[in-house]
Amino acid sequence: MINEEINTILSEWNPISVPSIVENSEYSKYVNEIIENGKTIESIEKCLINIITNKIGLSYDSNNKDQKKEITAVACGIEKVIRKYRAI
Repeated sequence: MINEEINTILSEWNPISVPSIVENSEYSKYVNEIIENGKTIESIEKCLINIITNKIGLSYDSNNKDQKKEITAVACGIEKVIRKYRAI
């Protein structure tokens, strides 16, 4: 199911490094928001940045190439899942 696949991607990313025992439940609350905003990779990136900065409380520097690369990789994985389910 789409929600489970996206939650798996978020859990593997695990931006706040929660213990593996709680990763699946920690990020599940953001899945629907991501699906709703997941029209393009760029919109998913914006949604992820909003989640980590405004909801989780982490910092994000758009000039940091490593952070940008990480966000883009996660967004691409999520976009692939969304595209797969929209094609069904």
